[in-house]
Amino acid sequence: MSLADLLTYVGGSGAAVVEVEGPSGAGKSTLIRALVAASGPGARCVDVAAAESVPDEPMQLVGDLMRAMPARLEPLEAAFLFCARTAGRCRVIGRLGRGGPVILLADRLRLSLYAQLRRAGLEVSAAAELTLLAARKVRPHLTILLDVDHAEHSRRVTHRGHVPTREREFRALRGWLCEAFDTLGADGPRLDTTGLTPEQVRDRVVATGVMPAL
Repeated sequence: MSLADLLTYVGGSGAAVVEVEGPSGAGKSTLIRALVAASGPGARCVDVAAAESVPDEPMQLVGDLMRAMPARLEPLEAAFLFCARTAGRCRVIGRLGRGGPVILLADRLRLSLYAQLRRAGLEVSAAAELTLLAARKVRPHLTILLDVDHAEHSRRVTHRGHVPTREREFRALRGWLCEAFDTLGADGPRLDTTGLTPEQVRDRVVATGVMPAL
């Protein structure tokens, strides 16, 4: 079943949640923008991050705080902030879902939080339980896990003016994201975006998006 059929699959009258995950530079935000731009009345897509970008929205303030840090956050500090961010994002998802038929696209949701908790030293079961607690009642209908190799990651994030993640840490993060996909029972495609254009990534996701059983 393609992404365009998702609303019909979940009943047509409510909201479907799609989480787009992956390491920095994998193309999460680019894919979400492409899907929003390509959506029509029958499958309206909304970028949850854009809905957070309003004055006094708590998740916007948390994001601003994380970006304003003068030094790199320690693993435990980052994990706590990711917990707050995930809980707040799920609150926004709940609010947006009351607006009628809509596909809600959220990047860095459950899998990213799980990876940060593992990076902070939590065991698999503890990381999974805390992730599900922070996500509350939000269970995505589809998880799209994008991947990218370290060389491409470095090129893309440097182009954006950011500092690439060290290769060893990057490999560990990729492993935790894949572990989260399996541990949390995520359903959906995994796609390596290395060497692909944004248009190719969008087309492959739309073509291979397989809906889970509800």
